[in-house]
Amino acid sequence: MGSRHAILTTTALAAAFVVAAPAQAQVRSFDIPSAPAVKAIPEFARQAQIQVLASARDLAGVRTPAIKGNMDARVALRRLIAGTPLEIAGDDGQVVTLRSRRVPAKGQAAQVIGRGRIAGQVINPASGEYLRAADVELVAANGERRSASSGEAGAYHFNDVPAGHAMVTVRFTGYAAQAGAVEVHARKTAKLDFSLRESDADDEQPSNRIVVNGAREDYAQDIMAQRKSMNIVDVLSTEAYGDIAGGNPAEFLKYMPGVDVDGTNGTALYAFLRGLPAEYTRTQLNGMDVVSANSNAPSGYANSAAAARIFSYESISMSAIDSVTVYKTVSADNNADAPAGIIDLRTRHAYDRKKPALVLSVGGFSHQDMWDGNTHTGPDPQGYGKDRFLPEASLFYANSFFDRRLGVMLSLGYNNSYIEREQLTMSRNYVPTAKSPDPLAFSAMEFETSARQTTRRTGSLMLDFRADDRLTLSLLGIAFRGNVYQNQSDATFTTGIRANGATGDILSNYTTLNPATAKSFQSANTTQYKVNNGNIIAPSFAWNRGNAHIDGYFAYSDSRSYYDTPHMGQVTSFIPTVTSTGNFSAVKGSSGLATADWDITQVSGPDWSKIDSYTLSAAPQIRTSSGANAFIYEKSGALNASYDARLGTVPITFKAGFKVTDTVYRFGDSSGDNLYTYTGGLSNADFLAAITGPYTRTSWDKSNASFTSISGSAYVPMIDLSKLYDLYINHPGDWTHTLSAANYAAANYANNTRFEENIKSAYAMATATIGKLRLRAGLRAEWTANTSWGWSPLSATEVKAATIDGVKCAVTASTGIATTIPCVDYQFRTNGYGSTRGDYFNLYPSASAKFTLGRGTDMEVGYSRTILRPGLNAIAGNASVDDADKVISVPNPELTPALSDNISVRASHYFKSVGLATIGFYYNRIDGLADLQEGLSADQVGTGADGYAGDPAYADYSYTTYRQLGVVSIKGIEASFQHAFSWLPAPFDGLSMRGAFMHNAPSQPITRVGRNIGSAALMYEKGPVKLFVNLLWNDDKYRSTTPSWFQARTDLSVSGRIKLARHWEAYFSVNNLLAQPYNVMVPGELATTASNVPNHSAIFVQNGRTGTFGIRARF
Repeated sequence: MGSRHAILTTTALAAAFVVAAPAQAQVRSFDIPSAPAVKAIPEFARQAQIQVLASARDLAGVRTPAIKGNMDARVALRRLIAGTPLEIAGDDGQVVTLRSRRVPAKGQAAQVIGRGRIAGQVINPASGEYLRAADVELVAANGERRSASSGEAGAYHFNDVPAGHAMVTVRFTGYAAQAGAVEVHARKTAKLDFSLRESDADDEQPSNRIVVNGAREDYAQDIMAQRKSMNIVDVLSTEAYGDIAGGNPAEFLKYMPGVDVDGTNGTALYAFLRGLPAEYTRTQLNGMDVVSANSNAPSGYANSAAAARIFSYESISMSAIDSVTVYKTVSADNNADAPAGIIDLRTRHAYDRKKPALVLSVGGFSHQDMWDGNTHTGPDPQGYGKDRFLPEASLFYANSFFDRRLGVMLSLGYNNSYIEREQLTMSRNYVPTAKSPDPLAFSAMEFETSARQTTRRTGSLMLDFRADDRLTLSLLGIAFRGNVYQNQSDATFTTGIRANGATGDILSNYTTLNPATAKSFQSANTTQYKVNNGNIIAPSFAWNRGNAHIDGYFAYSDSRSYYDTPHMGQVTSFIPTVTSTGNFSAVKGSSGLATADWDITQVSGPDWSKIDSYTLSAAPQIRTSSGANAFIYEKSGALNASYDARLGTVPITFKAGFKVTDTVYRFGDSSGDNLYTYTGGLSNADFLAAITGPYTRTSWDKSNASFTSISGSAYVPMIDLSKLYDLYINHPGDWTHTLSAANYAAANYANNTRFEENIKSAYAMATATIGKLRLRAGLRAEWTANTSWGWSPLSATEVKAATIDGVKCAVTASTGIATTIPCVDYQFRTNGYGSTRGDYFNLYPSASAKFTLGRGTDMEVGYSRTILRPGLNAIAGNASVDDADKVISVPNPELTPALSDNISVRASHYFKSVGLATIGFYYNRIDGLADLQEGLSADQVGTGADGYAGDPAYADYSYTTYRQLGVVSIKGIEASFQHAFSWLPAPFDGLSMRGAFMHNAPSQPITRVGRNIGSAALMYEKGPVKLFVNLLWNDDKYRSTTPSWFQARTDLSVSGRIKLARHWEAYFSVNNLLAQPYNVMVPGELATTASNVPNHSAIFVQNGRTGTFGIRARF
C-alpha cells in the first residue's frame, strides 16, 4: 500500500480549499515571488483556494515568474505559467491539472514503446476501509484519457496503457482528490495505491475540515456507488438509520426513497416499491435469487400460495447485511420479473478492510407494556412475569490470511422483538329499525390483545480466496432460523341494538337492552407458534485477464414455514364459543368517532369475571396446531462475460451471459386433521373450570379502552391453552380424533399445491462512454416452463354412482365432496395425481442513458420491459366446486405473465461535502394482469372444465378462472435529499440530514399501497456521541373496496451510540415514539339514510412503543 507520503514524492499535489462556486469567477489576492515551480505551484493553490494537480517530473527544472495583485484565480494561473513549458491540461471547475509541453529525452522516449498495466487499491487510512466506487482517471504518456472505478477491496486497474509516464487521479465524495505519477513498462504491471484524506470544506479556513468517518464514510461510499450505476438506484449502508430494533431489514427499508411497507401488526414484513404491490418487487442477495416461504398469507391474499412471490422479512436478520441497493430501473443482466424494481441485500467481503475487525454486542429488547402492572400478558399463559427485556446479541468478524489471499467474514445474530398489539374492531350496521332508527349503530365491539414475540437467528459465512491476480473464488453460506410466538385474547361485546334498541346516545353513551337469554359477551383465546427456517449457499468466481472479465455463480436457496404450537406446550385453539348473558353500558372517552376509546361496564346478568357465568356452544374440542405449511426451494446458476474495447475514441463494454433458475413451490394445510373432541367424564361446566387461566390476559390501556364487570373486576376469564394441552397429553383416552370427510379431503387433497417453474435466460448488452454521456442498451430473452401438480377429482355424479366397501357414496350438496373418507379417497385417487404444463417465451429490451453536467449533476433516463408472473393460486392447485352458488373454480396454468413497460427519469446533484439531491419521474404500463373472471361457460374455460362439462349434474353451473386483463398504469414522482453539514461551525458540523418523498398516481386504486409517503432523518456525530432521529409519514392509504383506508400517521424513532472507552460503546433505540395508531376509517356516506354521519373508525390498532439498549465492542 502506497502511503500518502510515498505518492507525494512522485507528485506535486497542491491542495487548498475548493470554493463553493468553482465555476464562477474567483478573485483572490496573490503575492507569489519568482520561484521553482515545485514551490510556486503549491503556494499558488493555497492562495487561490483551489486544487492543482501536476507531476513532479513536469515541474522539475521549471521556474515561474512573480505575480502580485487581486485577480481571478484562472487569470493568475495563466500568468504564473506563462513562458514556461507548463500548460493547463484540464479544469473541471474543482481541480486544475497541469502538464508539460516538453519533448521527453531520448532515454525517456524509448520507454513509450509497448503497453503495460496499472493496478492499485484505494483506502481510507483513518478507518482501514477500502473504498469502492471511487472515480479513477488516467492520463497516459501519449495523452490518452481513461476512467475507471474501484471495485471490491478498493481495487482498480487499467489495461493496455501506453508505456511511459502516466498520471492517475482518484476522486471520492468527501475526500480530497489525489494524483499519483507512475512509470508504465511494456508487458508489466505498475502498482499505485492511494490513501485518501478528508477534503476541506467549501469556503472554509484550514481548521474547518470535512471529517469523513463513521456513518459519513458509509454515506460517501453509498453516494459513489449510486452515481456509478447505469441503473437508477438508491444505495444505503445499514448504518444509515442507526440501530434497527429487532434486527428487521424491512424496518430499515421503510425509510428508503420509493419504499413502502405493511406494518399494521407492529413491525414491517413486506416491502413495496413505487406504489406497486409487493409481488412486483424482486428481492436478491448479492445479486443472486433467494426465496422466502410464509405459511401465513399476508393481508389481502387468499392463501400463502397466492403470495408465494412475495419476500417476507420475518426471519432474516440485519446482522447478515452490510448495505442495500434498490434498483428502480433494470438492465438486461437483471431478472426480468421486477416491474417495480429489485431490492438487493448486500453482504460484506472480508477484504473490504485492510485491518481485521471484531464487533461484539449484547443487549435487550423491550416493549412499554413490559413495564406496566399487568405482568401476565404475552404469548405464554403465565405472561412475561417480571422480565423487562428479551435478549439479543451479535458477532461480526472479518480478517485476511495468507498475505490477504484468503478473506473470512463471519456474522452471527440473535434478535428478539415483542409487540403487544391492541385492536378494537367496531362492527357497524347502517340499516335503521323501529327500535333503533339511527343511521349508524355498532352491532358488536371486539377488544383484542395480541402479544407477538419474533425471534431471528442468523449466521452467515463469506470466504474469498484470491487464487492469483486474475482469479477469485468465493463461497457464501447463510442459515436463518426464526419463530413467531403469538397469543390473541378477545373479548366481544354484542350490542343487539338493531333488534332490541338501547338507551342513551348510541354513538357516545348508551346501555344495551338485550333479553336475559341473549348471548351478549364472548371470550376467546388462540395461540400460534410459527417456525421459519431457511438456508442459502452460493459458490461464485470472478476471473480477469486484460480487458476480459468472466464471473459466475451457483446458488441454492430454500425456505420452510410451518406451525408447531404443541412445541410450546399449548394447543392452538379451543373450538366451542365461550359466552355469557347480560347487558352493559358503553361510554365514549372522547368526542367524535375517529377513535375507539370505549369504556365498557357490565350492568346486568351473571358476573362476566366469573367462569361459572359462561356456557359452551358445543362439546369441548381443540385444534392442536394450524396445519398451514409452505416450502420453497430454488436452484440457480449464471455465467457472465464482459470485454472492454474501444470503437475509435469511444470506450465500450460488451457484456453477455445466461442464467438457469428452477424453483419448486409446495403448499399445504392440514388444519382439519388436527381436531380432537373431549369425551371424558367432566361436564362442560367442570371442564371450563379446569382449563380457565387465573390471570388477566387482556389490556387495552394504550387505546384508552377498558372493561369492568358487574362486580367491578377487569378480569376476563380466558381458556389456558397450556392446561388444555396437558389434558390432551396426560389423558389421551379422553379425546377422540374428529375428522370429517370434508376436513380429510381438504387436508390430504384440496389444500395441497405443488408447482415448479423453470426459467432459462440469455442476454447481451453494451455500455459506451462518449464524453460526459454514458449509454447502455441490452436485450434479454427468457424461456419459462411451468408444471402444476394436482388431483383431478371425480364429479359428484360419478361419485354418487360408486359403492365403496359396500356403502353407497354420497356427496355434500354445497361442496360436491364425498361424505365418507373411503369415498373421498375414491373421488380423488381414481383419476390420480396429474400434472399440467405451460410455457412461454419473451424478449425484454432495456436502455439507459446518463449525462453528467459539470462534476456535480447527472441526468438519467431508463427504460425496461419486465414481467409479472401470475400468482400460484391462479395457475396451480385443484378445481373446486361450490354447489351452493353453483360455481366451479378452475386454475389456469396457461396464464402468461403480465408485461410491464417501465420508464424512469431522474436528475441528481451531488454535493462536495457528502450529499445529494434527486428528483425523478416514473411510469409503469402493465398489460395482461391476471384477474379472476366469473360467470364463464365451460367452453370459455377450455380444458380446465374437463370432467365437469360433460356431466349433466353441472349443466347449469358457471365457472371462474383467471384471465389476462387489459392495461393498468401507474405514474409517480420521487425525490430525495442527503447532506452532511460539516461546513457549519462547531458543534453543528456533526449534523447530517436525509429525506425522501414519493407520490403515486395509479390508474385504479391499489389496496394497502401508499399514495404519498415522506421520510426524514437527522444524524449527529461528534466526539463520542452519535444520534439518529428517523421520521416516516404516510398519507391516507387505500385499504379495501368497502371502502376503507388507513388514516394518515407519522412514525418517529430515535437511536444513539455513546463511546465509553476506546473499544466500547453503549447503544439504544426507541421506536414508535409518537405511538400513533393504525386506524382503519370508513366513510360516513355508508350510512345512506342520513347525510351528517362523520367518517368513523372501523379498526383501531395500537402497537405501543418499543426500545433496545446494549453494549457493543469494536476491535
